[in-house]
Amino acid sequence: MKIYGGLFVLLMSFSFAQATTLLISDIDDTIKNAHVLDKSDAISNSIRTENLVLGMNALYQATKRAQTDLKIFYVSNAPKAIMQGSHSDFLTQNKFPAGSLRLRDGLFQKDFKVTEIRKILKKENPSSAILVGDNGEKDILVYEQIQREFPQIHFVIYIRQAYTILNPEDTGTALRAGQAGFVTSLDLLLQFRQQGFVTAEDTVSFVKTFINVFSSEDQWGDTGTQAIPYWLDCRDFKWTASDAEFGTTVGYVSAKNRILHRCSIPAFED
Repeated sequence: MKIYGGLFVLLMSFSFAQATTLLISDIDDTIKNAHVLDKSDAISNSIRTENLVLGMNALYQATKRAQTDLKIFYVSNAPKAIMQGSHSDFLTQNKFPAGSLRLRDGLFQKDFKVTEIRKILKKENPSSAILVGDNGEKDILVYEQIQREFPQIHFVIYIRQAYTILNPEDTGTALRAGQAGFVTSLDLLLQFRQQGFVTAEDTVSFVKTFINVFSSEDQWGDTGTQAIPYWLDCRDFKWTASDAEFGTTVGYVSAKNRILHRCSIPAFED
């Protein structure tokens, strides 16, 4: 009887380990406005800890509250020797939920992100993983490869479309099949809600808190907390999130229309 009891406990503990959900998030141009495809802006923004993508901290906090078994990893291709302090300060000062920060050890380390995420998944052995990145560098390709390598894991992939394939200079990467695009924390929130990653209560609270800011943001903003900085070119973006809960709310309609209008035109010039 003791043997069976011990086996039951072992199986139960394995089952709980398997049920872990991971949130693996990029930082630059995903939760922080960095303009990584512009060398000058990327350098000046690297030390700024105030360049928060509006509402992303609140969204991650809501996700952590709703997903009790959630583990969070912030995985950035930024070199640890240069960006450890800045990225740590950014996450702390903007009150992102606690998680493991993973940065590139060497300046010339190849395939860091795919290697690091592979290590995380092998160690944590989750049943599901939320991957959040942007289309400025390699997140789309990295997440596609990871999804291919771990078919036993249920992946949900969200890509911030900060750049467009229409721009010959700051050229973005096109989404792959199964990857969902977003531009602001508002449309990403609604997609999280559709998947059950956040509660109805937190969704309503988020909309009430941020809706007026989305509707009235200064289109010429350069630094600080912003939903859509002046340089962002989101002409590839298509609104796919369900807005059934807020579709008749005046403030929500105004915010959504403003985001869609902003994404219908090229980025503003310096």
